[in-house]
Amino acid sequence: LDTFEEALHKMRYANQRAELEMALVKLCSPELDTSPLALLRRVEALENGLPRRAAAPLPPEEPAPETELDVLRSIRDMLTASQAGAEKEEAE
Repeated sequence: LDTFEEALHKMRYANQRAELEMALVKLCSPELDTSPLALLRRVEALENGLPRRAAAPLPPEEPAPETELDVLRSIRDMLTASQAGAEKEEAE
């Protein structure tokens, strides 16, 4: 109820839809609530050894973007390989 009360107060001065959506997200995801009461509840749950909710899996890590030097090295390696292939064909 406190979350809805806070949202209603904020809705008077800000985007009503956004405030309502944020309140609903807070209610659906308690780990997003940073109020002192919510933090106290989470600490008490940890102290009592209650099972934690499973965290959402992390998205797969994307490879780091190639630097210009990496691209140039790749081009050099491809050219070297193609030249070696051409020389081998000429020798045959």
